[in-house]
Amino acid sequence: MRKLIAILFLLLAVVAQTRADTLRARVLWIHDGDTVSVAAPNGLWFKVRLWGVDAPELDQPGGRDSMMALIRLVGRKQVTVDIKDRDRYGRLIGVIIYRKKDINLEMLKLGQAWYYKQYAPKQKSYAEAEAEAQEKRRGLWSESDPVAPWEWRKQQRQKKKPVAPSEERPPADVKPAA
Repeated sequence: MRKLIAILFLLLAVVAQTRADTLRARVLWIHDGDTVSVAAPNGLWFKVRLWGVDAPELDQPGGRDSMMALIRLVGRKQVTVDIKDRDRYGRLIGVIIYRKKDINLEMLKLGQAWYYKQYAPKQKSYAEAEAEAQEKRRGLWSESDPVAPWEWRKQQRQKKKPVAPSEERPPADVKPAA
């Protein structure tokens, strides 16, 4: 009976933690410039995608720099995640707060991410931070022609598309080489 009560208590703690609007957690892993893994006090790990920003992919120009900027800002730190949503991959989507600073906004100010207008259309401070970083040629904006991550991913998908086989067939009297 005690085991059952303990299991129910643990399940309630898990549900309460994942349904909360905010999550206190320690950043354990930085995957790239807009995704981290955190550990909650109850020991559960969550993958968190930064809301309203999109950083270069790791193999995209500026990707490693973006990841390093996020490591410097929150690596191994105790943070609060203001949860906005969950994506199709099961990741939490949220704003990371560290020492009362919006880290998503900080990444834009540093020029290490793009403002993702599609998912956060009313974030005026994000738009302003991106514009200032562009104007001052910070981070990825120091490149002559930076490519937005969503465009870069689209280009990569198009490169991987299989080429349609030719409709032409060799004449019937041609035998394949041995």
